[in-house]
Amino acid sequence: MFEMVVAGIVGQGFFDPLGMIGAIVLGQGALPPRPTIGLATVVPVALIVHVVLPAAYGAIFGGAASFVGALRESRSTLIGAASVFGVALWLVNFYVIAPALFPWFLTSPALVQLLAHAFFGTALGMLLASREGDEE
Repeated sequence: MFEMVVAGIVGQGFFDPLGMIGAIVLGQGALPPRPTIGLATVVPVALIVHVVLPAAYGAIFGGAASFVGALRESRSTLIGAASVFGVALWLVNFYVIAPALFPWFLTSPALVQLLAHAFFGTALGMLLASREGDEE
């Protein structure tokens, strides 16, 4: 929603971010400004992609974090590490993967993407920390 609201504010279409996400699976026909695939297809596909990818990234981080003693022992360290993970994910997604496979993401404002990924990491860390039984 954050990206959609920002897209609307900066003069892009409100659904443009979903078109970009949907295009990962559907191809360039889902891309703005003149998509050839309708919103009735793009929106559910984009939402599925946008749930599956963060779930996979979260599982990867959570699995890795379970093996690092410092992350198991300190909630604040876990949250900080997950926040850094979110930023690292942004760097890889938008400076390695997107240029090679999904160049349409390069039209998205970098600051918006950075904030969204940092928020993802922080929320992931808070979720994982809430599941730990130890108080700091």
